[in-house]
Amino acid sequence: MWRHSAVIRWPFKWVYQELSCTGDSMDTGWLSRRQVDLIISENCTQTMSHSTQDAVARLQDTVADGRLTNSLYRQQQLAKLQSLLIKRESDLVNALTTDFCVTRKEAFVELFLTVSAIKSYLDQTLPQKELHIEYSVTRGQDASQIRQGIGIAIIEPQAHSFLFSTLSPLCAAIASGNAVLLVMKQNLRVMPRLVGNLLREALDPGIVEIVSSEPAEIPASIRANQAKDVKSPNSLGFSNKSLSVAIVDRTSSLGDAAQLLWKARTSFGGTSPYAPDIIFVNEFAKDEFIDRLLKCAAELKDAYDESWKDHPEKSKVTGSGLVEGSRCISSGVWGQVIDITDRHVLTDCRKLQERTFRLYPYRSLEDVVETVNSLSQEPNLATFAFGDAKSCKYILQFVEAEVGFANIIPIELLVGPAAPRGFSTNLSTRFSFDMFSVPRPQFAQATPLSSTLNALLRETTSVRDKDKLWNSLRPENRGPPKQDVGYFERGFLVGASTIVLPVVLGTGAAMFFVTKALLRRYGLGL
Repeated sequence: MWRHSAVIRWPFKWVYQELSCTGDSMDTGWLSRRQVDLIISENCTQTMSHSTQDAVARLQDTVADGRLTNSLYRQQQLAKLQSLLIKRESDLVNALTTDFCVTRKEAFVELFLTVSAIKSYLDQTLPQKELHIEYSVTRGQDASQIRQGIGIAIIEPQAHSFLFSTLSPLCAAIASGNAVLLVMKQNLRVMPRLVGNLLREALDPGIVEIVSSEPAEIPASIRANQAKDVKSPNSLGFSNKSLSVAIVDRTSSLGDAAQLLWKARTSFGGTSPYAPDIIFVNEFAKDEFIDRLLKCAAELKDAYDESWKDHPEKSKVTGSGLVEGSRCISSGVWGQVIDITDRHVLTDCRKLQERTFRLYPYRSLEDVVETVNSLSQEPNLATFAFGDAKSCKYILQFVEAEVGFANIIPIELLVGPAAPRGFSTNLSTRFSFDMFSVPRPQFAQATPLSSTLNALLRETTSVRDKDKLWNSLRPENRGPPKQDVGYFERGFLVGASTIVLPVVLGTGAAMFFVTKALLRRYGLGL
């Protein structure tokens, strides 16, 4: 059987159809005129339709010629790409709002964060400093900070925040000295083609190659597939299935917590991996929190008409998470609020990809910590704690999560993929040079330890010298660390003071008056 794709004209509409050998329509989808024009123009121009093997070969040639080891060259390439992104602002914002359920403001924020991430990589690329470190050995100095690119970075972005998820790791990989194989699936979206055209226009040939399928194993490569949670030495792992949870204590400002959680769950299409999947609310504050959440829905729902009017297929609530043991409190075009009444339902909760708020009440902080930690054997992706400072500290200390936040949900966190596992979470760029490079330290100076070891091997060590050696290795006796008075100790001191203090004062007063009376009796006076 064969399949043929075609763009055909229907009265007042354009239709994309996949036809089988029998002529039956296998898949049909409505297209905008803009998408059709782009497809036709792409078919009429020369595109990068080379095989994956050829693309890999070209990248390997680039790595072999060594141009990416030049930090000044890498800096120039990133600067050209950054300048082109700013120049094409209008096209990028329009494409983001066409392909994804985001507002124009959210699309601009994503573009701004992308350009900001490139600036961060440019600021970290210091040609003069790297040149100085490179020639440290010629001056008889150590160069322990030298790192070099792995070779080829294979990047497959996720759909959420497509522009940022594509260009932030791509630019980090280039800035680290790697060539990039960008894997983008063939579809009818505008953004993949627009990003591909921008990369071809801004960068020199051989730095980035675009393919539609992920290649097999490639020597000297690092993979960053944001759609998969791969655990291997040459891959960055992304916790795509790990939950993000929010814990709202009764000591929190419920209005502020509701507004922050509302924005996190509904912004950028409601598909951010860091948007809370379950919200745990103290049972005494649950009703008020729900009222505040529904108030946010009433006040802010108009902000989403712009992003959802062009995506009617996604404007309906799918009912995700509404199973036996849960009930829908309220729903609308803005989303839905689900109250989980059975604790066993929590074990079946999965990542959300829509504007749904799943609420579960808890009795105490100890109860919620135990409940959250029992949801998975692996740490949660993120924990958002709302409450006073002490409650937040307790929650973030004992709830297992890759990153924790106290009374805040940074907007930049909602843009882009989950931070790669095993690295510190960078809110603004999400990626770092260390992810795409390996250490290659160089040493030219002998250490004091080497001198000591050479002396031990060369000479006979006396008992006195051995005692000096052992004494030099013993830790300093700094005394016991100063400890704060604990809760129970403080209670004991308060209780003791209320009992002992009156006795001491009474005894002192009695002794004073007795002494005064004796002195008067014997005529000594006082």
